[in-house]
Amino acid sequence: MNGKIFLSILIIIIWQLPAFSASNSQEKSLKSVKQEYKKLQQWEQNLKEKEALIKSMELEIIKEQEKLKGIREETSKILDEIKKLKDANVANLAAVYSKMKPNDSARIINAMDDNLAVQIFLKMQPNKVAKILNVVNRMKAVKITEKLALFGVELNSGETK
Repeated sequence: MNGKIFLSILIIIIWQLPAFSASNSQEKSLKSVKQEYKKLQQWEQNLKEKEALIKSMELEIIKEQEKLKGIREETSKILDEIKKLKDANVANLAAVYSKMKPNDSARIINAMDDNLAVQIFLKMQPNKVAKILNVVNRMKAVKITEKLALFGVELNSGETK
């Protein structure tokens, strides 16, 4: 009887072996799927964190752009004020040179930057400019006259022919 029992158990074991082997294979597949699912969850979590970081960075960029816009506007206002002051200074110089004798004005203009001289002359009466240019160094007078011509200034010495 012991032999029959042993043989029966052996037959049952052999009979169950493919089922055991199939369930072992299924268990391995299930483990693999669970591992992949965990990897996907981790990957999704990483993506969410990166997305949150990107949104945070976008908000920082927007704030910085607003700051830069404010700085740009402030700088523009300052530059406008500087231009107004410069224009006022040039206008004051033009008034001073207009009151001076042409020979005295010419001595200063000869030593002055051509562009500044042009700016001053643009604020003066053309007949005053002509009288000063008659006394200024000839080469300098030519350069200044060429630049004044770009602004459409017509010079007339006040003399009639």
